[in-house]
Amino acid sequence: MLTDQSHPDTRVSGASICNTADWQLLSCLPKFGRRLRRDLSAAYPDLTDVLALNPATLKALRLPPETAAAIQAWQSGDSQHPVVAKVAAPIPLTSGSHRATPGSARRPHFSPFWHSWASTG
Repeated sequence: MLTDQSHPDTRVSGASICNTADWQLLSCLPKFGRRLRRDLSAAYPDLTDVLALNPATLKALRLPPETAAAIQAWQSGDSQHPVVAKVAAPIPLTSGSHRATPGSARRPHFSPFWHSWASTG
């Protein structure tokens, strides 16, 4: 299990960085804002532990119904649930020349490397 104590989120909560998908799900949960995360971190320093709680515990924690439903869908592996589908979807990678790449990313004029490379050609 890896722990990154230099990252501000892990320093505060003592959370371990062991499953990227769990953290990605937490960032996509509806109505799972800063206040709720702060309140839950008092009882669950590693917020990914919340993803393993049973429905009765989720209800007792007064999680919004949308949040609890997304967690339950994650637990059951329901890939049709919108939040689970978003997390499970592959991340598309594009090159600078791909038509889907925004113009500002195609020509990073702000980069010193880009200026030195562009001026040599």
